[in-house]
Amino acid sequence: MPASCGSCGKCTAHWAFCCLFFFIVIALTGLLLGWKKHSGGLILPKSYQGTSTDLRDWLPLDSLHKNAIQILRDSFPPQMSAKIERIDVRHDKGMLKFVFAEQYVGMQMDGATGKLLHLEQRRSGFIENIHDGSILDKYVGTSNGQLKLVYTSITGLYPD
Repeated sequence: MPASCGSCGKCTAHWAFCCLFFFIVIALTGLLLGWKKHSGGLILPKSYQGTSTDLRDWLPLDSLHKNAIQILRDSFPPQMSAKIERIDVRHDKGMLKFVFAEQYVGMQMDGATGKLLHLEQRRSGFIENIHDGSILDKYVGTSNGQLKLVYTSITGLYPD
């Protein structure tokens, strides 16, 4: 008859391995995130320069948003969501970054002309989601970061 989990120490070893695995993942993704600005564009794409840093020369935000959605529709399958996670305005570079909520897609657009500067797969966003545990919520489909909270509580990290 096989021994119970507690009597042979296998249970303890399995728990230790699981904890070690999570800490290794956190350490490796943390290292990658620390290097992202020095990765030569592999992890974090370079920021491109727009034509004008004067906000008075820029198109209205709603026009830039419409351009971004159209570029997304022209560049990716139509079933891909156009939901925007955030828009980063980089007036010192004359451009905006549109970050889409699904598929880790980002777009850099000239603020004055509305022309596409760069279309990118956001590797850094994927690595960040692994690092902070929010990838679990994306995979399972929870809406308020419940799994991220459990993940960060177990690993001892402070949630955002």
